[in-house]
Amino acid sequence: SKTQSQMAEWLGSQADALQEEAKLALQAAERSVEQQAVQAVRRVSQHLAGATPENLSVLREQLEKTMAEQASHLGGELVRTQEEVARVLDAAQRQVMDLLERRATTLREVERLKNASRNLAVEVSAAEAEAQRATEAFAKASSEEESLSPEDALQATKLCEEALSAVRRVLQETHSHCQQMAGEVAVAVPSAGAESTSLGPGVNAAGLTEVHAQLQQLSGRLAALGTSVDETLERAKVGRERAGRRANAARREREQRELFDKYDTDGDQALSHAEIEALAKGEYEVDLRDDFYEKIRTALGIESVGYDKFARLRQMLAIERSEVKARAKRAEEEERQRREKEEAIQRQRELEERTAAVQVLLKDASRSLPDASAALAGVEVESSELLVGEERLTSAELLDAAATCEVAMRRPGSALEVVRAKLDEAMRLLGSDLGKTFEAEAADLRVRLERAEARASRLQLAIRKAREKAKDVAEKEERLNKQRQAFAKLQRTYDEQQEDEDDDSGGEWQS
Repeated sequence: SKTQSQMAEWLGSQADALQEEAKLALQAAERSVEQQAVQAVRRVSQHLAGATPENLSVLREQLEKTMAEQASHLGGELVRTQEEVARVLDAAQRQVMDLLERRATTLREVERLKNASRNLAVEVSAAEAEAQRATEAFAKASSEEESLSPEDALQATKLCEEALSAVRRVLQETHSHCQQMAGEVAVAVPSAGAESTSLGPGVNAAGLTEVHAQLQQLSGRLAALGTSVDETLERAKVGRERAGRRANAARREREQRELFDKYDTDGDQALSHAEIEALAKGEYEVDLRDDFYEKIRTALGIESVGYDKFARLRQMLAIERSEVKARAKRAEEEERQRREKEEAIQRQRELEERTAAVQVLLKDASRSLPDASAALAGVEVESSELLVGEERLTSAELLDAAATCEVAMRRPGSALEVVRAKLDEAMRLLGSDLGKTFEAEAADLRVRLERAEARASRLQLAIRKAREKAKDVAEKEERLNKQRQAFAKLQRTYDEQQEDEDDDSGGEWQS
């Protein structure tokens, strides 16, 4: 029936739904099992993040065992999980190789610093031994100083000082090496301590800490040794200065004895007046006066000077030389002042002479210039036709006017030349020292002279132009004369022809 058919359909749909739910539940259960298997593998693989050369094989076996146990439960995640495990194993292997390399590097650095520390200890010991030898040598030289000659004592103290200075330089270099190594160890100790746990067994800061402690000990030894050497070196410098003073004193004494013997020509161990005079000339370049021997008698109470008074004699000679030089210097200064005074007088005399000469020159020039200017004015009036360029003059008239003007210009022109020469000579004599004194007068004369010279130049130019114009006018006159002659000739010919024609006409009329 229809109801049964509908019931069957409903039951069928319910069965399909239940079947689908069962399928989905089964798939969900399978995915859950796969995820649990993947998580199990990942938990084991995470241990490889702390892989070291010592535990890498164990961790790899654990991961491979877990992978084998969970392989049947991974399902579709099997391939991806295998790839992930391969990547984890590869990263762990690289990590272990890096740890091995860092471990080897650290161990090499520790060994290098240990060797350097041992070498430094040898250097410090050698420096201590060298300092000990130098100190003992100085002590021996100091104890024997009185028994040695001043020169030998000075040489011995110099050698000791040089040896101690060399030891001081070695100590400074060694201390510099120690400081450099201490810096390297200070940097390396924290690094080694921090990595000692990660790099594995056998790698720790104990070795570097020991090196650091040894360097501190060596630094202390160097500091103490440096202080000792500095103190000994200071004493050596004092000893060398003392020995130097003794040697200088001995040298001066020896040189003084040799000098005394050199001028004690008769060998009587006393210097006579003649021998003292030779000493003064030879060593002090001084010619002694009679009063110097009086000084000897007053100061030394003797006539001739023995060696015991020789040093005092030399002092007196040095003083005498200074006095001679002072007298010479005073004489030179007096001579210089005398020359300067004479030169000042001479300069004043020359200045007065120049002033007088300038005054005469300017006065003569000023007196002569008005006459020359007046003469120029007369010439300008007489030669006005030349100045205005008169066009009606013939060539002969132009030449005559130019010649007349030139003759008239000779006297004022010569006068202007004389004025110019006197002004130039006055300006030469003025110089820089008298320029201000006559500046206004000379400037006024120069302006008036230049104006007159300009007028004379204008007349000279007019003369030159008149002669040039006369030449042109003469050429024109010559051409005009030739034209007149040609015209006159033509007129005569014409007149003769007219006369002939008239004669012919009269004969015909008579006949």
